[in-house]
Amino acid sequence: MCKSYNGIKEFQGPPAHWLKGHTDRATFNGNGLKFHVECATQYKTAYPLWFGPLRSALVLCHPDTIKTVLSGHVPKEEFVYNLVVPFTGNSLTIVNGKRWLKMRKLLTPAFHAEILKPYTKLFQESTRSLLDKWSQHPDGMECFRDIGLMALDSTLKCAFSFNSNCQTNKIQDTFTRSVTEISKALIKRLITPILHPDWIFRWTNDGRKFYYNCAAAHRKAEEIIRKRRKALQENVRNLTK
Repeated sequence: MCKSYNGIKEFQGPPAHWLKGHTDRATFNGNGLKFHVECATQYKTAYPLWFGPLRSALVLCHPDTIKTVLSGHVPKEEFVYNLVVPFTGNSLTIVNGKRWLKMRKLLTPAFHAEILKPYTKLFQESTRSLLDKWSQHPDGMECFRDIGLMALDSTLKCAFSFNSNCQTNKIQDTFTRSVTEISKALIKRLITPILHPDWIFRWTNDGRKFYYNCAAAHRKAEEIIRKRRKALQENVRNLTK
């Protein structure tokens, strides 16, 4: 707790409950969004959040403070990132130090502006699907879930050349359902301090479902990759004939 407190003690922020922290206010819905807007308006540059009595985070809400972090080699916060490792593995977003630098150098050429240009149309397709869905419900919509599906739709199209139709399917396929449930479990765990220790989380019903859905998502991702690799190999063979 001393480490968390010392890291944010210089920043002003909203009053926190001694046990719950801000978990009942910093929720992932409309009320949580309203809370963050109010904090950003009042504290201008950054403000601390407490997830229970031991865990804290600093929310950056101004371009200058964000630039300071992004322009430096700031170590990543291990606790939050460790929560997603069972789903993402030790990817570029997770690792630190020399391993991060090595992976970054390997991936940087793939993110050249000229290479990314063709993906603009795919992002536009995903956005149109979202707007078409929202236009059918002008009185209100659930933004968090819909935007999450749009992000998943775009990721699958760009990274795997896979059209899942996850935004428009009335019945979700196994992969989409698994990713959706994983997101819900991570959010619940983050704002529920008793679930922070891994040895407790694994024994809960939420924990068992989380690891089951991670395994299901991994199997489907591997299947998509195998099919894509096979299709690319066949295209190469056809071109060389």
